Amino acid sequence: MNVLKSNLSIVSKYEAFYTGGRIQVSNDGKHLFCPCSSKVTILETETGKVVKTIGQDEDEEVSSFCVSPDDKHLVLATRTLLLRQWDWQAGMLVRTWRAVHTGPVSSMLFDGTSTLLATGGSDATIKVWDVVEQYCTHNFKGHQGVISVMAFRPESSQVQLVSAADDYKVRVWDLVTSSCVAIMDSHYSLITSLVFSPDGTAMYSGGRDSVLVVWDMEKLAVRRTLPVFESVESVMLLRDDRDYSDLDLPSPDCPHVLVASSKGNIRVINTLTGRCVHKKEAITATAADEADDDQVVTQAIHVPAIDSVVIVTYDQNIIFYDEQNLSVSKQLSGSADEVLDVQFVGEDDTHLVVASNSAKLKVFNVSTWACQIVEGHSDIVLAVAVYAKTGLVATSSKDSTVRLWKFLPETGSLFCVAVCHGHVQAVSSVAFSRKSPSFIVSGGRDSTLKLWPIEDAFSSDGLTELTCQATERGHEKDINCITVAPNDKFIATGSQDKTAKLWKGFNLSLAGVFRGHSRGVWCVQFSPVDQCLATSSTDGSVRIWSLSDLSCLKTFEGHDASVLKVVFVSRGMQLLSVGSDGLLKLWTIKTNDCVKTYDEHAAKVWCVACSQDEERVVTADAESNIILWKDVSEQEGEEILLKQEQQVLQQQELSNLIHEKRYLKAIGLAITLEQPYRALTVMKEILFDVDGQKKLEETLSKLRPDQIDAILRFSVAWNTNSKHCHLAQLLLRVVLQTLSPADICGLPNIRSTVEGLLPYTERHFQRLTRLYQQSRFIEYTWQCSRTVGASPTAPHSSQPEALGEDVLSQERVRAVGNKRHRSRSNSGSGSDSDSDSDSASETNENRADVTEDLSHSDGEDETVQGTKVKVTQRSKHVEGYSRTRYEVAPFSKVPSDKESRKDHHKKGEMAGSKGAKKRSNSAGQVSQQDSPSSRKKMKKNASKKGSVTVQTDTDVSVHDSPSSRKKMKKNASKMGSVTVQTDTDVSVHDSPSSRKKMKKNASKMGSVTVQTEKDVSVHDSPSSRKKMKKNASKMGSVTVQTDTDVSVLERKNGRKSKSESISGQKSNTTRQRRRQKELG
Repeated sequence: MNVLKSNLSIVSKYEAFYTGGRIQVSNDGKHLFCPCSSKVTILETETGKVVKTIGQDEDEEVSSFCVSPDDKHLVLATRTLLLRQWDWQAGMLVRTWRAVHTGPVSSMLFDGTSTLLATGGSDATIKVWDVVEQYCTHNFKGHQGVISVMAFRPESSQVQLVSAADDYKVRVWDLVTSSCVAIMDSHYSLITSLVFSPDGTAMYSGGRDSVLVVWDMEKLAVRRTLPVFESVESVMLLRDDRDYSDLDLPSPDCPHVLVASSKGNIRVINTLTGRCVHKKEAITATAADEADDDQVVTQAIHVPAIDSVVIVTYDQNIIFYDEQNLSVSKQLSGSADEVLDVQFVGEDDTHLVVASNSAKLKVFNVSTWACQIVEGHSDIVLAVAVYAKTGLVATSSKDSTVRLWKFLPETGSLFCVAVCHGHVQAVSSVAFSRKSPSFIVSGGRDSTLKLWPIEDAFSSDGLTELTCQATERGHEKDINCITVAPNDKFIATGSQDKTAKLWKGFNLSLAGVFRGHSRGVWCVQFSPVDQCLATSSTDGSVRIWSLSDLSCLKTFEGHDASVLKVVFVSRGMQLLSVGSDGLLKLWTIKTNDCVKTYDEHAAKVWCVACSQDEERVVTADAESNIILWKDVSEQEGEEILLKQEQQVLQQQELSNLIHEKRYLKAIGLAITLEQPYRALTVMKEILFDVDGQKKLEETLSKLRPDQIDAILRFSVAWNTNSKHCHLAQLLLRVVLQTLSPADICGLPNIRSTVEGLLPYTERHFQRLTRLYQQSRFIEYTWQCSRTVGASPTAPHSSQPEALGEDVLSQERVRAVGNKRHRSRSNSGSGSDSDSDSDSASETNENRADVTEDLSHSDGEDETVQGTKVKVTQRSKHVEGYSRTRYEVAPFSKVPSDKESRKDHHKKGEMAGSKGAKKRSNSAGQVSQQDSPSSRKKMKKNASKKGSVTVQTDTDVSVHDSPSSRKKMKKNASKMGSVTVQTDTDVSVHDSPSSRKKMKKNASKMGSVTVQTEKDVSVHDSPSSRKKMKKNASKMGSVTVQTDTDVSVLERKNGRKSKSESISGQKSNTTRQRRRQKELG
């Protein structure tokens, strides 16, 4: 068994049900109606339990209320001048209407038929309402002052209403003529009660002028005036069919009335003779109430249905007296006011002794909250101490006395056996000895500590006066608390002087002082097992002190205000503390941790007490709330173990259902267990199956509405995660397709579910929209690239569908065009213009042919310009779409069927080795030397030989550094080489000085430099073209540069020279043979 406590639960709670005003009892006597702030509480008169609370939650105080004689309607009048009619048995508000009064309604009354309601206001007017027809029937004006009391005349042919106000006059109103028929002036003070005889011929009125007036209602005159000698609060007429022999009535035929005075006395008066035949002191006035203007009794009601007289006191106590003998039958405490101390009492802790802000003690039954009010002190009781084994109770009060009481379990009340006089000021604390009831110790505002032996308290049957054995001035300021050690050897006190002191128990000699708190000490408690002391202070801390060296061992901080009470629990291993912040805290001493905090009180909590077995705890606050707690640590531990066992079994069952593919039951079990992740797993298992989406839709359509509501709640969490949002959206689609709008709106949590789904659903939709737009933009870009790369005469329908294939077709068209160009340049010395036009037309035709031919290509191995190439497709996935690049690389040389072409290539290589060696890569090709080592080697060779490196879009020039560019520029100017840069590179000859030098060298050496796209040709004018043509004819070499290819065309000028290349001769011979063949 676990000794430490982990949790407390509320067993029952006592709250104030009456805070002042006039109460009313139902006609059958079963229910009691009491105003409580803005509501009316309804109690069972037999048990005293609150069964209903009628009223709105608004902050509007009830000024008056009335219950109909048929016990069906309850009408409330509020300070906001509204009248509310309730069906109190059903707890339903029937209607609300304006009271029309210009001031609050002070009194209300139904007639005998429960159809007419009279309301009297502070505006000195009376209004009569028809409750059935719901309209105002009469409006009476004439009084001067607040209407105090009203009464309908019973059993009369005339419908009359009698009223009294602060003008001390009684007025009689005729409802038939709507006029005042009489004004009776016989009282000289406020009239508090009006009572009719059963036949309606006589009326009795009483007031604060201490007289009782008997009226003749037939003549509307005074019969007699009877002196009472006390202020009359209520007048009640005794019935003729009851036996009042215990009240010493001389004749039952003679009418008698009960008069309740403001001092708490009940008198039985003979209305014929005016003699008081019986007097009972029902309520005893305390020292605080001895002044003449103080009122002890506020109201008295005669309830014939239960043969009782109900008296309401000034301190919100309701006392039931037997009508026949005026003995107390029941007591109810409407409000405990500010509870200062509370203790368990009884052999099995069946009762609670409560010291509230009153001179009377209240003893509550824990099970029923039935109350016994005990009188004894003459001023407010400040502290209570209990010796549980013998049922002794000690109390201290502001009247400077300490009283010793004996608990009577048969009646649940207390009997005073001894009193202690000796303190000169209020006694704020009292404590019993622990081992045996041998003494009590007390301390108060006079800063003195007194020891009282109690062995002689039970020597006589009467009240015993105890004698003080020892007195010691303990502190510099008020003593707030006292406690006795478990072995009775030490006594500890706490004071407002910020210290706690340790005293020896037998002679009250000082043993030590505990210093450390920064403010006053409110509570001290000895540990039941260890030699330590716990103190609580206004500084918000709880400290534990060692009794051996008086040092502070531990400090507990957690309260935001003063800690008013602390007790040891769990065999001294834990603490319970309460404070002005309204919190109850459970502490573990070993770890200094706050195990639990309970915030059930709204006001400061003055006291906390434990039962003998520590299974129950009681706390009380300053707003009259008393809460009974129960230790549920053991039960919760067992429940946790049971839940864990059930959870393991259910988890196993869920796994079996998933394994057996019984998905419907698996989802239902996951919903029952409130496990969204397992439900998600089950749905994914369904989707991974064959026809998963269809099966999932069928499974979801079989769920009950409550299960669908739970799944939708789960989908809110799934929708926030991008991994699971697709399943959430699928689930949402299935629900929207399966259920009707009315069924969806009928789901309990659909509003919160929709609010949770909307934001992330909109985000997912926006993300898909952006992805779709990006994909369309890629397609648009590809279409544009097809349009730019294709021939104007080529039809679009014959274009390939892949971007890489389009690039490959362009490369092949350019290769055929270059071949045609070389053939025309070696054909002889024909006209240049004719040659150019023929070359262009042939190139366009061949481009169209090659494009049409390539549209059926499969992208494998192709032969271009006598060279076998391999087409490679590379794809890169970026942000939801792919980029594809097609690369064309030389595969191997393919022997041509014409020997001249083979010789042409060989001689071209020989010729190129004599001059500056050029390397060029077409726009769609990637250099085979694309590794770092090959690039380094290319860079080295290029710088030595002055070669030309052409880079494509996806490659980086090996000469892209400043040093390499400078060296290339120098070599190019010396050797007459041409450097061609593409889109991503910058020409080394792109400056004005370099262009000028290039132009000069080109004119001297006969070379022509042509720049494409981003560069401007230095020879792009007609004069430069003419000069180029002239120099080419003289020198025999022409350099032509196109978009992606460089061709060296050489033709012989009729003479042999050392610079003439072998490739040029072979090209010339081939052209002549072709021309002869065409002519033949």
